[in-house]
Amino acid sequence: MKEKINALVYFNIVDTLIIILIGLIAYYFIKKLIEKSIKNKSIDKKMNNRSKTYIKMTVSVLKYVILIITGLIVLQVNGVNVGSM
Repeated sequence: MKEKINALVYFNIVDTLIIILIGLIAYYFIKKLIEKSIKNKSIDKKMNNRSKTYIKMTVSVLKYVILIITGLIVLQVNGVNVGSM
């Protein structure tokens, strides 16, 4: 019985770490994709400061959306009912 509990806890920790890693990779991939598209010279010349601010704000909002989704998935994997949230 003790071995089953230890195995279950171990797999939950591994699953949690994998989910967090996938969330980080997704965030950095999307962030780099947006930054790469901004650094295009023809686009960069046409953009004013307001547009650049909107893009930075979008990246920040995206970071928090990924953080919240990753947190909810981690809670779900660890047995917390997140259906009511």
